[in-house]
Amino acid sequence: MKVYLSTCIKRVSGYLDGIVFYAYPEMHGVCYTRNYFYPSLTSHHHYYGACFKAIINNLWKPASSGFKQDLRSYTIAWNKTQCRQKFGKPNYNAVNILIKACFNIAQQKEFDLRTLNASNFTGSATALLGNQQPTVANLIKIAKLTDCGIQLDQLNHFI
Repeated sequence: MKVYLSTCIKRVSGYLDGIVFYAYPEMHGVCYTRNYFYPSLTSHHHYYGACFKAIINNLWKPASSGFKQDLRSYTIAWNKTQCRQKFGKPNYNAVNILIKACFNIAQQKEFDLRTLNASNFTGSATALLGNQQPTVANLIKIAKLTDCGIQLDQLNHFI
């Protein structure tokens, strides 16, 4: 079904009579509707929720302000060089990049992120970053993220 809105209405989104309206003209140039349904939560949802909770509560919140600022600097470079942007809004923020890096490292090392804490990142050779200090530069290198043209040796703040 095609719907043409009045010229003074740019988009419609929301919920009405069991139908959900979505509008993403800036990002995808589409508007669509679908029947509303409440998704059932699976064990997969609970697993990823526990992983995100561990990353945010055990790593992001207690991280130093310097580490967070370095990660924000890297995120700006990532958004400029790695993401195609049609409407000028960043695709990632610093927490998204941290989550992406943690999942990349955990996949390489076969580590369960639900048990993550800051001490998992350094100390022994089997730690997530090995014997390296947990800086943003080392996190980017170990997670195999691109350097995005930023000087990684300037990102020296510890977790």
